[in-house]
Amino acid sequence: MKIDDRMGQTPGAGDVRQPTSTARPGAPAGRTTEGGGAAASPAATVQLSPRALELHSALRSVRAAADVRPEVVADVQGRIKDGRYKVNAEATARGILDRRA
Repeated sequence: MKIDDRMGQTPGAGDVRQPTSTARPGAPAGRTTEGGGAAASPAATVQLSPRALELHSALRSVRAAADVRPEVVADVQGRIKDGRYKVNAEATARGILDRRA
């Protein structure tokens, strides 16, 4: 295998690179991805709906939010310490069963 010592350099006005195919097995023949070959324009374009953009924004906000809310933790810890924290066994069991289904 010969290494081209021009790699990493910007092609000049007269330079022509051979297109390199990165097609997967079973992909349409004649498509290339580099070097200005047959695939000069994208095969398809994607346009997201306003709803999809809104959902993506909401997902990004949720991922950026903290996993632990210190004020809720402090409240529960205080109620446990004071003996005011009551566990609803029926609601807990229902929640466990709902998640398993």
